[in-house]
Amino acid sequence: MALQGDVVKKYLDKFPNTSSRALSRIIYNENKKIFTTESLAYSTVRYYRNAAGKKSAKNSPHLTPFEGGNAFPKLPEGITSLDNWEIVKITGDHNVLIMGDIHIPYHVKSIVEIAVKTAKKRKIDIVLLNGDIFDFFAISRWEKDPTKRDLSKEINVCLQFLEWLRHKFPHARIIFKHGNHEERYERYMWLKAPELLKIDNFSFPNLFHFSQYGIEEVKDMKPIKLNELFVIHGHEYKFSISNPVNPARGLYLRSKKNAITNHFHQSSSHSEKDIEDKVTTCWSLPCMCDLHPDYMPLNKHNHGFGIVETSGDKFFNVSAYKIIDGRIFSE
Repeated sequence: MALQGDVVKKYLDKFPNTSSRALSRIIYNENKKIFTTESLAYSTVRYYRNAAGKKSAKNSPHLTPFEGGNAFPKLPEGITSLDNWEIVKITGDHNVLIMGDIHIPYHVKSIVEIAVKTAKKRKIDIVLLNGDIFDFFAISRWEKDPTKRDLSKEINVCLQFLEWLRHKFPHARIIFKHGNHEERYERYMWLKAPELLKIDNFSFPNLFHFSQYGIEEVKDMKPIKLNELFVIHGHEYKFSISNPVNPARGLYLRSKKNAITNHFHQSSSHSEKDIEDKVTTCWSLPCMCDLHPDYMPLNKHNHGFGIVETSGDKFFNVSAYKIIDGRIFSE
């Protein structure tokens, strides 16, 4: 009995707030040569917890509050996965160019040039790069032609694009929102080079000279809100929003707000009116990359971009453009 008591007292000191039943199970599983049955361990635990009598037992540190003790467990703090996660809000009078799915270096130069030329005529003061601007083919997890893998070349072409874009819009606010293709870089670092994650030179903004070109970074799937219009890349909703009729309707079913997306490489729009006659509209914008990629040469993809005019803190007007055979068509 003395040996059993010594064992139980050690466990009582180690697990003062564990219930007698749970503690006896632990003691039995770890000391089967001393306690032949779990019931024996349980009765010994109960004995030592109540050895000083019922009156003093009520204040024993080995008892939980449910057993008459005075030791109250504390709920631990939770872990936040994404720090400072919030919607990026932009209000006021602005002309915003939205381009997405350029997939550099698989972009179509003429399409990008047409979009920028049109935007400059509209006195754009914000350029919103809405995800998948870079492709990162060389470090994607999909099977790929090894002869086309050249990360250094991809990065250099991306840098040339940012330099060119800043030259075209020397005074505009440029916002770079990460899409699923930009996320390939961080995931690759997680898996292949975690030692480099804390080295500033390898951070995404430093790698692409964001401070030099005056570019703002938006990541962690944060939506951007232009007055009452939400802008997302499209991968933020983990389950596809493109299946029901078209991407715009899928976006409406998920967001139930005025919203615009890229990601699906095709033009579409969808409007619905509620019981108070309030109209909600969603748009999907097309891509600016190769329309016949080797992973899906037959598809519904088309070229284009969007321009959003905002005024005050609520009004917005969306102009969604298609580019067909070098000509611009509005939705």
